[in-house]
Amino acid sequence: MSKLKFNEISKDECKKNRNIVVSEALNNKGDKVGYSVSEQMIVHEGEKTTNVFLKNGLGIFDLDGLKKLRDVVDKAIGKIEK
Repeated sequence: MSKLKFNEISKDECKKNRNIVVSEALNNKGDKVGYSVSEQMIVHEGEKTTNVFLKNGLGIFDLDGLKKLRDVVDKAIGKIEK
Protein backbone atom coordinates (compact mmCIF):
# COMPACT_ATOMS: atom_id res chain seq x y z
CA MET A 1 0.00 0.00 0.00
CA SER A 2 1.45 3.33 -1.02
CA LYS A 3 1.50 6.44 1.10
CA LEU A 4 -1.13 9.07 0.36
CA LYS A 5 -0.54 12.78 -0.16
CA PHE A 6 -3.11 15.26 1.15
CA ASN A 7 -4.05 18.66 -0.28
CA GLU A 8 -5.97 20.85 2.16
CA ILE A 9 -9.32 22.08 0.86
CA SER A 10 -10.69 23.79 3.96
CA LYS A 11 -9.90 24.26 7.63
CA ASP A 12 -11.62 25.90 10.58
CA GLU A 13 -11.07 26.08 14.32
CA CYS A 14 -13.32 23.70 16.27
CA LYS A 15 -11.95 24.54 19.74
CA LYS A 16 -8.90 26.23 21.21
CA ASN A 17 -5.74 24.89 19.53
CA ARG A 18 -7.73 22.41 17.39
CA ASN A 19 -8.86 22.56 13.77
CA ILE A 20 -11.06 20.38 11.61
CA VAL A 21 -9.35 19.95 8.23
CA VAL A 22 -10.88 18.60 5.00
CA SER A 23 -8.33 17.46 2.42
CA GLU A 24 -8.35 15.58 -0.86
CA ALA A 25 -6.30 12.37 -0.79
CA LEU A 26 -3.99 11.57 -3.73
CA ASN A 27 -2.16 8.32 -4.47
CA ASN A 28 1.50 8.23 -5.51
CA LYS A 29 0.46 8.80 -9.16
CA GLY A 30 -1.37 12.00 -8.22
CA ASP A 31 -4.84 10.50 -8.75
CA LYS A 32 -7.56 11.63 -6.34
CA VAL A 33 -8.70 8.62 -4.31
CA GLY A 34 -10.99 10.35 -1.83
CA TYR A 35 -11.13 12.83 1.00
CA SER A 36 -9.96 13.03 4.60
CA VAL A 37 -11.64 14.77 7.52
CA SER A 38 -9.11 15.11 10.33
CA GLU A 39 -8.50 16.89 13.60
CA GLN A 40 -5.37 19.02 13.74
CA MET A 41 -3.76 19.97 17.03
CA ILE A 42 -1.77 23.23 17.18
CA VAL A 43 1.12 23.27 19.64
CA HIS A 44 2.77 26.59 20.56
CA GLU A 45 6.32 26.34 21.92
CA GLY A 46 7.71 29.82 22.38
CA GLU A 47 7.90 31.36 18.92
CA LYS A 48 7.52 27.98 17.19
CA THR A 49 4.14 26.57 16.16
CA THR A 50 3.73 22.89 15.27
CA ASN A 51 0.62 21.43 13.59
CA VAL A 52 -0.03 17.74 14.33
CA PHE A 53 -2.74 15.65 12.70
CA LEU A 54 -4.38 13.28 15.17
CA LYS A 55 -5.00 9.61 14.33
CA ASN A 56 -8.35 8.15 13.31
CA GLY A 57 -9.65 10.86 11.02
CA LEU A 58 -12.52 10.07 8.67
CA GLY A 59 -11.65 8.60 5.26
CA ILE A 60 -14.31 9.51 2.69
CA PHE A 61 -14.14 7.98 -0.78
CA ASP A 62 -15.98 10.48 -2.94
CA LEU A 63 -17.91 13.75 -3.14
CA ASP A 64 -21.15 11.91 -2.34
CA GLY A 65 -19.64 10.71 0.94
CA LEU A 66 -18.53 14.26 1.77
CA LYS A 67 -22.08 15.49 1.10
CA LYS A 68 -23.49 12.76 3.35
CA LEU A 69 -21.15 13.90 6.12
CA ARG A 70 -22.44 17.46 5.66
CA ASP A 71 -26.03 16.21 5.77
CA VAL A 72 -25.57 14.22 8.97
CA VAL A 73 -23.89 17.20 10.66
CA ASP A 74 -26.72 19.48 9.46
CA LYS A 75 -29.29 17.02 10.88
CA ALA A 76 -27.53 16.95 14.24
CA ILE A 77 -27.43 20.74 14.35
CA GLY A 78 -31.12 20.90 13.48
CA LYS A 79 -32.06 18.51 16.29
CA ILE A 80 -29.92 20.41 18.80
CA GLU A 81 -31.37 23.79 17.82
CA LYS A 82 -35.02 22.62 18.26
